[in-house]
Amino acid sequence: MLPGIPLILVSLLSSTAAARDRKDGILNLDDKPCYEPSMGEMKWKIEHFNYSSWIPGNEMTEALNGTGSGSVVFYLNNMALDYDMLCRAESNKPLFDGGKQWYECSDENDVVPEIPGTNNTDANLKGPHQAWFRFDGGLGLLGVMQTWTCYDHEPNYPVNFNATGRVNLTLECTTQDCTDIRYENGQDIQTCTNGSINTNMTKKRQAGGGVELQFDNKYCNTKQDVIFMPETLAAAA
Repeated sequence: MLPGIPLILVSLLSSTAAARDRKDGILNLDDKPCYEPSMGEMKWKIEHFNYSSWIPGNEMTEALNGTGSGSVVFYLNNMALDYDMLCRAESNKPLFDGGKQWYECSDENDVVPEIPGTNNTDANLKGPHQAWFRFDGGLGLLGVMQTWTCYDHEPNYPVNFNATGRVNLTLECTTQDCTDIRYENGQDIQTCTNGSINTNMTKKRQAGGGVELQFDNKYCNTKQDVIFMPETLAAAA
C-alpha cells in the first residue's frame, strides 16, 4: 500500500432476527440487485469535483503554514449500486492539512431503514450507506472509505461491505490575484485580476487609512468524471 492512506475498515453491527425479517433495506427499495454487483468489479466514480482555496500573500509559504481556507465538494457514486452520496468539507487550512482528517459524506436520499426492535438512532443503524473522504490539496490525492449493507443474499443476510481506496486527481486550476482594502468606517473594496500568484506583502497601510490585504483565490475542478477501484473490499454476513 502507498503511504498516507491507512487501511481502515468500519465494522457494522451483526444482524438480529428482527433485521433478518426485513430484506429490502435501502438498497433494495426499488428491487435493485445489491449483493451480486457488490461482489463483482466494484468501482467508484467521482463526479463534479470542485476544490477552492483562499490564500493570503505568497501561495506556497502561506499554504504550508496553514494560513487561509479551503473547500471541497463532489459526488461519490458507487457504480456497483448506482448510488450517489454528496461529499463536502471546509477547512481553515487551504491544502486540507495534507489529507490528515476524514470528513463524512451525506446520503442525499436521507432514508433510514425501519428495523423492528432496534434503535435507529444508533450510529451503526442510521443507514446502510456511510462514506468518508479525505483530501490532500497539495498532491490532489483523494482517499475514500465506504460501508454498505445488502439484504438480497440468501440464506445469509444482511451482508456488510467495507471498501477503502484512493486516487490522484488531475485538477485544472485558475487563480486570481486579489486586493481587499478595508477601512475603519466598515467600507470594504475588493478587486481581483486573473494572473500569476501574488508574492507581495500580505498587509500594508493605505494613505486613506485603510488596510490593504493581498490574497489569492484558486479554483480547481476535474473536467471529467474520475473512475477508480477500491484497494480493499471486505464482506461479512
